[in-house]
Amino acid sequence: MNKKALIAAAIFLSGLLHGQRRGYWQQYIDYNIQVRLNVEDNTFSGTQSIRYQNNSPDTLNTLFFHLYFNAFAPGSMMDERSQSLPDPDRRVGNRISGLKRDEIGYHRIEKLEVNGNSPAFDIQGTLMRVDLTEPIVPGAVAEVQMSYQSQVPKQIRRSGRDNKEGVEYTMTQWYPKMAEYSDRGWHTQQYVNREFFGVYGNYDVHITLDSDYVLAGTGVLQNACDLNQMVAEVYCRKEVDGLPPTEPEQTWHFRAERVHDFAWAADDDFVIQHEKIDSTDLYFVRLNSTDRESWEVMAALTVRMFELMNKEFGRYPYPQFSVIQGGDGGMEYPMCTMVLGNGAKDNPTGFMGLVVHESVHSWYYGVLGFDEQRYPWMDEGFTTYAEDVMMDMIFNEGKKINPHSSSYRSYNYLRSKGWQEPLTTPADHFSRNRSYSVGSYSMGSLYLSQLEYIVGKETLRASLRAFYQKWKFAHPGPDDLLRIIEKKSGMQLHWFSDLWTGTTQGIDYALDDVRSGGKEMTALSLKRNGDFPMPLEIRITTIHGDTRWIYVPTDLTTIPKKGNYTYAEVWPWTRVSQQALIPVPFREIQEVEIDPYGWMADTDRSNNDWTKEKEK
Repeated sequence: MNKKALIAAAIFLSGLLHGQRRGYWQQYIDYNIQVRLNVEDNTFSGTQSIRYQNNSPDTLNTLFFHLYFNAFAPGSMMDERSQSLPDPDRRVGNRISGLKRDEIGYHRIEKLEVNGNSPAFDIQGTLMRVDLTEPIVPGAVAEVQMSYQSQVPKQIRRSGRDNKEGVEYTMTQWYPKMAEYSDRGWHTQQYVNREFFGVYGNYDVHITLDSDYVLAGTGVLQNACDLNQMVAEVYCRKEVDGLPPTEPEQTWHFRAERVHDFAWAADDDFVIQHEKIDSTDLYFVRLNSTDRESWEVMAALTVRMFELMNKEFGRYPYPQFSVIQGGDGGMEYPMCTMVLGNGAKDNPTGFMGLVVHESVHSWYYGVLGFDEQRYPWMDEGFTTYAEDVMMDMIFNEGKKINPHSSSYRSYNYLRSKGWQEPLTTPADHFSRNRSYSVGSYSMGSLYLSQLEYIVGKETLRASLRAFYQKWKFAHPGPDDLLRIIEKKSGMQLHWFSDLWTGTTQGIDYALDDVRSGGKEMTALSLKRNGDFPMPLEIRITTIHGDTRWIYVPTDLTTIPKKGNYTYAEVWPWTRVSQQALIPVPFREIQEVEIDPYGWMADTDRSNNDWTKEKEK
């Protein structure tokens, strides 16, 4: 590594480590990728130079690379897994098994050198193991040179060519990608179904293909003024003489810093719209045949979403972001997302929800690089939580009492079917797709909403912003967030995290009886029917229309939430039932409700309230 690169890496790493937990480390990588795509036969040749810095305390004797395109061939692990699940993703089903020779994906490694040596390597499915001839000691930098021939598969899931909306190339997980090495060792999961994990660093990417094509993706376009007139007008804000080009091929040059992946899409019918917020350029890339008016509305709302996310959850740190028509649903990548482009007219709110969700992933996946195999519920769940907040702010001015209600419904449905699995299940190992999706998206969102119920909205939101600031461009886990919330709230919270993620225990509290508790007092008989303990917020409404809030603490937090409450006696978690005495005469009680706004994930709300009319 040259002196300039070493200085850049040192600055980058010092930024990562500043303020983070003592002893934390992570690897660092620089990619220089050059590919030439043949649009006639959908193959491409590639070379890539990698500078890989071993910041771990370990000596590395092997390297691992993901070859994701190898999943798209009959008999692959993705193919077999899809056909063995009781509820396969209908977008995949048995489609891989029917791919023809010119429709499959593959990577064929033609040359591999590490620090000038030619090590042996072995490819099994989507994983390549490299046995080094010389180890990489702590603090050392490895120089990797690689060349390969690849074929773009017919799009089955996320990546590939000729998708159902007619986009020619969606190039995601498309290059030999270094596996992450962390304090848990190498992350060597095969590409079976879902989720990714990568090394933060810088990408310098040159893509050469037919001059008719327009590209968009991760990174900042370096040569926009040299490509074609539309691109020059959008990116350079000016007309450029001599465009469009007369050469049959063009090279698009992108650079991206502090990212853990690189994705792009290409089509000869792409058009681009530009918006701007502060120092961030937003680009909206669609097929010319896709409804323009819907995308213009979406673009305006996306600008609003970025403004709100910057305020509520932390500032977006990259210079650009692109929403690209290119997916078979929606999928996030650093500095861009691929989404379905049509359907906005029929379901504008759903279309906007898709764009918001995938864009919010820039915070919870892009900047906070969760281990998505181990913690898919952080990646998808935190994104779903913030998405719900954004959608409520955009469409309801933030007035909805509980914007996460759909996650509660999905969670209760999963429990009613008996399909719930612990969130500690690795992403690819859920026995049902439904169990994974509800667990990761809905239960992951409820993880935060339950913490919000326990510690309060202001404390949780402040903690999320502090978490984002402290762990940006790194790989935090749930304990790193919990410690921040605990410090801000003064509460103990690991009990909640352990039960919510590591078990299938459920919350169910009941109001058994309301009666006189003596002079000027009322006695509430409470029961815990579920096996998951929680603090209780109870609303008392009097015959005069007045309300009073009662708080029943759990011993597990050690201190109660602060607020305008009348505090009842602490309820030890080992006790099934509890009596709470409240200083309101029984004769004046009109209604008693446990958690009237539905913030607690109570699995049976039919036994949560009492009214004087019911008593009669």
